[in-house]
Amino acid sequence: MKKTLVLIAILTLALWATSHAIIGIGVRTGLGSYGTSDKTYKNAAGADSIVAGASESGLLFGAHVDFTALPMIGLEASATYWPKSKTVDVPVNTKVKTSYSVISFDGTAKYKFSIPGSPITPYIGAGPGLYLSKRKVEWTPPPPSPQPASVEDSETKLGIHGAVGANLKLPTMPVSFGVQGKYSYILSDPKSHLLSIVGLMTYNF
Repeated sequence: MKKTLVLIAILTLALWATSHAIIGIGVRTGLGSYGTSDKTYKNAAGADSIVAGASESGLLFGAHVDFTALPMIGLEASATYWPKSKTVDVPVNTKVKTSYSVISFDGTAKYKFSIPGSPITPYIGAGPGLYLSKRKVEWTPPPPSPQPASVEDSETKLGIHGAVGANLKLPTMPVSFGVQGKYSYILSDPKSHLLSIVGLMTYNF
């Protein structure tokens, strides 16, 4: 009997939350900085080449779904894509082109601060994330060295993040605008992180 009552209560709460929920779907773009750890590869001559970790910045873009059932509490699911490439000179006159890309999938629980009479809603949030990173390294040694070579690797890592932001929603418009800063810490690689500052546009149903 108790299990039945608990199930009824959960279903009632879920139906109430769904009927009062605001669901938004939107896009985002901005600046991201991805920090990487050192990597060691075999170069074209068979020797070890170390590509030092660095923090690289570039444009990122993505999409998100926002769910609000309670005035002060919201949930956000987002996906972003961050690409970057650079060419550097390393010892023995070898040019190395390194290409990075990171796809992140984040879930964020948000606590919203109410400002009476204001269309702006600031918030803080945190949650887990899944990060798919890919790095490709290409060597171009000077003649008469061996032909150029390349190697690539990909990794899937778990992380956690914190976020801070604000949304602007006018009463007569279904579209809201916002800005969000987020810092993601990769749990399995302390030297890797993703910092982003993005602008958001969301259509609310």
